[in-house]
Amino acid sequence: MLILLGGTTVLGWLLQVPAMVEIKHGLVPMVFNAGICFLLTGTGLVCYGSDNRKLQNTGIAIGGVLVGLTGLTLLEHLIDRSIGIDLATVHTWYDYGNTRPGRMAPNTALSFTLIGWVFLLWRRVEARAKAIAVILLTFCVLALGLTGLVGYLLAPDLLFGWARSGRMAIHTASGIILSAMGLYVTLSNSRWYASGQFFTEDSKIRLLSAGILLIVTATSGLTGFVLLQGSYEHSLSSRLEALLRDRTVLFRSVTSEVSHHATQIVALTGMDMQAKRLLADPLDKVAAIPFDALARRLIDQGYRGVMLESVRGTRLRMVGDLPSAPSFSTPLATGNASELLWDRGVVVRTRVALVQDGKPVGSVSIDQVVPALDASFANLERIGKTAELALCVGRDSMLLCLPNGKNASVFQVKLPGMQKSRLPMELALAGGSGIVGTLDYRNENVIAAYGELVPGLGLVVKQDAKEAYASIREALISGAPIILIVSVLGSIMLYSQLNPLITRMWNSERRADDSAIEMRTIMEAAGDGIITIDHLGSIQSANVAACSMFGYGKEELIGQNVTRLMPAKNRHAHSEGLARVVAGSPSTMLGTPNIQVEGLKKTGHLFPIELTINAVPLSGKSLFVGLMRDITVRKAIEEKLSRLAQFDTLTGLPNRALFMDRLASAALRARRASATMAVMFVDLDGFKLINDSFGHQGGDSVLVQVAERLSSTVRKTDTVARLAGDEFTVILESLTNTEEDVKMIAQKINKLFQTPFRIAGQDARVTVSIGVVIYDGRDGDIDVNDLLRGADEQMYLTKTNGKNAFNLTRAEPRLPVQDIT
Repeated sequence: MLILLGGTTVLGWLLQVPAMVEIKHGLVPMVFNAGICFLLTGTGLVCYGSDNRKLQNTGIAIGGVLVGLTGLTLLEHLIDRSIGIDLATVHTWYDYGNTRPGRMAPNTALSFTLIGWVFLLWRRVEARAKAIAVILLTFCVLALGLTGLVGYLLAPDLLFGWARSGRMAIHTASGIILSAMGLYVTLSNSRWYASGQFFTEDSKIRLLSAGILLIVTATSGLTGFVLLQGSYEHSLSSRLEALLRDRTVLFRSVTSEVSHHATQIVALTGMDMQAKRLLADPLDKVAAIPFDALARRLIDQGYRGVMLESVRGTRLRMVGDLPSAPSFSTPLATGNASELLWDRGVVVRTRVALVQDGKPVGSVSIDQVVPALDASFANLERIGKTAELALCVGRDSMLLCLPNGKNASVFQVKLPGMQKSRLPMELALAGGSGIVGTLDYRNENVIAAYGELVPGLGLVVKQDAKEAYASIREALISGAPIILIVSVLGSIMLYSQLNPLITRMWNSERRADDSAIEMRTIMEAAGDGIITIDHLGSIQSANVAACSMFGYGKEELIGQNVTRLMPAKNRHAHSEGLARVVAGSPSTMLGTPNIQVEGLKKTGHLFPIELTINAVPLSGKSLFVGLMRDITVRKAIEEKLSRLAQFDTLTGLPNRALFMDRLASAALRARRASATMAVMFVDLDGFKLINDSFGHQGGDSVLVQVAERLSSTVRKTDTVARLAGDEFTVILESLTNTEEDVKMIAQKINKLFQTPFRIAGQDARVTVSIGVVIYDGRDGDIDVNDLLRGADEQMYLTKTNGKNAFNLTRAEPRLPVQDIT
């Protein structure tokens, strides 16, 4: 196995095949010299396993080569300078983050040095001291392999900010463990060991027990840190991913809303008509006056500036504070030619195309500062001092990024240009998303969540690994010496005072106690709730987080059935499912991460949780471990963001998108049930006069009161929506006496609006013009856009005929396709 492992690695470097030098893409590879050392170690074990004296002498020579080669490597680490034995040229084709290509990790070199000394001393064991030295060296090799394996999982480069090359490769650690086991098996068959010349059976047991205790205790202690770190990594990743997800939703909703609102303003204020007049004759100063007046009114409302461009992009008119050359700009995927700019703040530029007789003639651009995306958007100081959020675009071999909490102005980052060393922002700009531990643009180890906001614009939320893992690092620094001291003292006591039987019993009990303490510590320190149940569903343990989550004391939960923590409707299904799993049937619940279910608090309140369940075999039965997280806050945020995307923020009514969705559903229900429905298009008469007289605040007050009056005239099953500006729509479903019902409701609405509105203590009169389209599901399929268009046409007919009334028509469904063959 060792010869195969070393040979594969050596050939992998020579043939330049990454899969042959690393177990899995992303793991630290084994260097060329380590492969050579495994070839030598495997060959040396074969030589010492033979009775041929020449082969055994070859083993001694191999030991000398190992000591010489790895001793020089340790010297390189000591003086921090290459002396030419790393074969760096063999490693230049593959960048894996090693700042010293080809150099073995210090613990790897030390392991092979000790193996070399075992080979040198093996044939010269003439006294008990040398025999003890050989056995101790073998155990040290095993300890180095185990700690190297656990150390890899601890990721010291993340904990301490070391270079990635400081880690022993995971398959190197496995090979060293195999080497230690091969050494022990081979030396146990040697004459001096098997004959009992230096060791009785009792002394062997005491020595082995002491050595095993030393290694297992140290490894178990480090394993406890690995488990604690794993739980912490999960919590950290979830926190960064949640931040990334929240900022992404915020960014997309804000930019979309700003762009949509600017597009509507151009149409509603008549700016598009004024712009077309000006485009027809750019030198017409009379035509420029109303355009400039509208632009200044928008600026008074908080917009940065307005710009008129010809179809060729020539700037014909600019009003306000428009950046001539912004330090940052990138297009936005908002359905029009919008841009994200930086000019003393985040600016969204919405470009509204102007079309005359079906041909583009130019465009109107509106700049609006968006404080929600400014410094407060990137402020992550509550996460940590090194936490940073970056929004960047790619520019050739550079990244151009918006200011954030760490950089006060737009800044550039040079790309490393290597596939294995890609920055998280590069992955985001490539369309990827996820979380990764890597080096950032400062060459610092970070934990980063990344994703694409829009094509060409990436978002990264990251934190320095050294800060993120500070608590784990401090615990390891303070705990490792204690573990080592306790391990050494325990070994000495066992070796010198206890007989083999008592030693084994005490060692077993101590390991069990340590394991239980470690598990309890991990459970109690975890931020997520952890509950274990037996095969009958009885709760065996619950950590503090779980008790707090459900509102119970620990003594109230232990021994109770877990169904106590779930709603009554789920209890029977849970009991049946548990019985099937215990009987050996597969379950989709086991091992599936983050299943969303409902939990039941002690108070009787239901709340959403994410649940992951795993089964652990124990004494022939299964112990089920549940890891859960309360997601009430997250769900509330998601629902709030969803509402912002579907409801008008001023009136609380459904917006156009939600209205069209409900209209399509209503039409489908009417078609399937052969029922009758109607669509009303309600437009305010004289609303512009309200805005001119009372200002926009007065206009907003009227719109809110209009929404309340319209909602009061229809049933709860009907829909009232604000389509845009002063336009409202109503869906009436399941009509019986169709035309009479609709007329009655329309008349009721017209009559209701005879009552004046109260604005700032004054009366203001606003009437409504209504257009109605009736659709009978028995008449065939209908295009919902035709329904809305028909209602709009009827409303304009009402306005033409004098306003403050309604007009009604019936929908004309699509004609069936005629067979003309």
